[in-house]
Amino acid sequence: MANTAVTEIREAFRSALALSEQMLAAAQENDWTQLVALEKSRDALLTAIPSPLPKLNAAAQQAVAEAMQGILSCNQSIHARVKPWHDEVGLLLQALSTPARAREASGE
Repeated sequence: MANTAVTEIREAFRSALALSEQMLAAAQENDWTQLVALEKSRDALLTAIPSPLPKLNAAAQQAVAEAMQGILSCNQSIHARVKPWHDEVGLLLQALSTPARAREASGE
């Protein structure tokens, strides 16, 4: 594989890791708008990476594996931070929809 393609793949994963780290910082700051924007950027970047990955040399394999591990670690931390908020919003939505359902059932 040409060195340019290997470099591009490595840099794409490094960039995805950097975006993941920014996503984690946004989640820690409860900046959900920024988190979503960064996630969209990261998803676009990762979607552009060829799948399956072409054969990479040992150094590139190591760099990509480290970036993937970092991305997964950030994702786990983000999930742990977001899950309680997600659960709370779900409960609020359920509570808000329950009176509406009761009114609908009673014909009001």
